[in-house]
Amino acid sequence: MNEMGIFYTQKVKETVPRELQAVCWQLLNKRRRNSQVLALVQRFEFTIQSQQLFLKYEDKNYSKVFEIKNYKHLFEGTLWVIVQSDRATMIFPEEINEEKSEDEIL
Repeated sequence: MNEMGIFYTQKVKETVPRELQAVCWQLLNKRRRNSQVLALVQRFEFTIQSQQLFLKYEDKNYSKVFEIKNYKHLFEGTLWVIVQSDRATMIFPEEINEEKSEDEIL
């Protein structure tokens, strides 16, 4: 399997802790290595509940919630990873053209 190029928007680099970015990439790459088909948009939603950090990872064919343990930084929000053959870009949904809904991108 070819290595996937990983890209970030400046806003993601400045806002999302690196350790949490890495968790997203690890989960995505695990699915790729298992030859699972990835939809164009991978959605990662971080939430804090009762002082625990959770990550919901989903696309139109997959959904799973993970508890993130031993984290050093908190972040709450939603990230998208746009997958295009051999490259993937991590972006905030609001950075996509405002006229397009998630359904139009999916």
